[in-house]
Amino acid sequence: MDARVASCRFGARRIARHTRSLRTRASAPGWWKTWEGTWKDLKDGPQVQKKKRELLQLIQGTKRGVDGNRKEDILRCATELGELGADSTNTATEVLSAKWKLLWTTEKETLFIFEKFPSAGEAYQVIDVQESTLQNIIEFPPDGAFTVDSVISITSPTRVDFRFEGARIQTKFGSIPLPPFGKGWFENIYVDDTIRLSLDSRGDLLVVERT
Repeated sequence: MDARVASCRFGARRIARHTRSLRTRASAPGWWKTWEGTWKDLKDGPQVQKKKRELLQLIQGTKRGVDGNRKEDILRCATELGELGADSTNTATEVLSAKWKLLWTTEKETLFIFEKFPSAGEAYQVIDVQESTLQNIIEFPPDGAFTVDSVISITSPTRVDFRFEGARIQTKFGSIPLPPFGKGWFENIYVDDTIRLSLDSRGDLLVVERT
């Protein structure tokens, strides 16, 4: 096996082990008060800020993951940030509900669209915890978009289950509906007031920015 591939897989396994330990800690009584008291201090901690800057610098120029030359370093840095910021992880309405812009991912279908369709614009996750909805949107300026609609269920302070409800392609001539096609979950491994890192049920890493 190629050393780079092996290292990337090792990084993904480290993230998975880390999220399992997060889930155990977050399920303990009083988790909300613990999180509320640590998040503001945590996000300003020098180690966390240094690691966060490193991650964002590594992501720059990778075309949201299409260019995989830094994948190994990004996975390593994401794991380390998650470990430093373990107490930041949260799925409360005030934290998770937002429009999140994609910065980087390992998700193959998303990267395929970016690679094969140069006209693709920004990609977003729009989450509304109160309404139990999640939308994944890839824009095709000026009038197009590919949207996947899901319903979500918060199953722990770190984990969100989702089920696809439908999808559609929006063009300047109208909307083309597509059938729903699956379900899964994602686990937040780091959250602060500007970025979120999550690992999904297929082992893909997502880095998004609050807009």
